[in-house]
Amino acid sequence: MKDNLISVIKAVIFCAMMLLLGHFTSDGTDGDIRGIVFLCAAIICIIAWSEILKLVKSYKKS
Repeated sequence: MKDNLISVIKAVIFCAMMLLLGHFTSDGTDGDIRGIVFLCAAIICIIAWSEILKLVKSYKKS
């Protein structure tokens, strides 16, 4: 159960980071920086979804 809680916290933190990155790049920075940040945000999003999917699988097992 403790591992599941840690996974939820990780997923929430990753999603929050992604939203913050999107917010900071929306106000007139260069295209290159924005592209790099969105690439990072996409990677973070994939990590967050993999954490969420692990949680779903662990709940189905129990």
